[in-house]
Amino acid sequence: DHRDLHSFPTRRSSDLPICPGGLSSCRPIEAPRPACHHGRQYRLNPRSPLPRRVALSILRSIGATPDLLPHLPELLLNVPHLGGAPHTVLKLVSDAGIGRGSTVLELACGKGTLALSIAESRGCNVTACDAFPPFLDEAKDCANRRGLSARCRFLPMDLSATGPLPFENFDAAIMIGLWPFDRAIRALRKTVSPGGIYIVDDAVLIDAAGDDADRAESASAESVRRFVRRQGDELLSLRPVPASEARTLQTYLLKQLRLNARQLGRRHPSINATLTAFIQRQHLAFGRLQGPLRPHVLCCRRRS
Repeated sequence: DHRDLHSFPTRRSSDLPICPGGLSSCRPIEAPRPACHHGRQYRLNPRSPLPRRVALSILRSIGATPDLLPHLPELLLNVPHLGGAPHTVLKLVSDAGIGRGSTVLELACGKGTLALSIAESRGCNVTACDAFPPFLDEAKDCANRRGLSARCRFLPMDLSATGPLPFENFDAAIMIGLWPFDRAIRALRKTVSPGGIYIVDDAVLIDAAGDDADRAESASAESVRRFVRRQGDELLSLRPVPASEARTLQTYLLKQLRLNARQLGRRHPSINATLTAFIQRQHLAFGRLQGPLRPHVLCCRRRS
């Protein structure tokens, strides 16, 4: 339906922060574009095994600049997940009857924390994808330690590429904090069987007094509901992330990121200014979720 294209504000899918309520639901204070020198774009480390497009997509998704790419595993050390509301998502999965033997797809899984929790607590078989190999390696190691390797499959996938997703017939599909509601709904509903559920989180504009940037980036709750109805699906829930859950997670993440940035800066003084700017962007991104933008989690059942 061509009307769907105009139902939601236009927003670049690369505009994401690291915050959870952050790399989930909150749109980032975007990192500066790679610097140009004599008309040429800043070059990523040529030894990086990542294709350039994938590397830039990862950096933009967490509001980082190219010089931080080799340091991301250290910068995100002890940051358990980049999603916004793991407890809320787990409850929705449970309430929808997803349990032992069910198949679950998670896109942009990060370090696999949510995927592993679903496999462990619900007895599901989970396929989880991410573009950043160090995150997938950490997820696989954790699955081995927890005895979940038989139920969790972690795959490399660049979701910045266009085209339909190569998945179908799952019982549930989850995307936390990567794409806005409209794009995520269109994509995820095609990955589940009729009767299956899909879960998405993003920021919802709860106050029409929000500034132009807020209105340009986020939909209202009612426009999300209308969009789901136009797909012919059943809206099971569109709920705000509990303030206590968001606040606890944000406080922990900012504290851990600052600690990691200080330690990195001591070992690599040349990136101190970049690290400071990165932390400032995360702080600002969290702050936006205290205003007219609030993280919400959507759960729908595909009807046909």
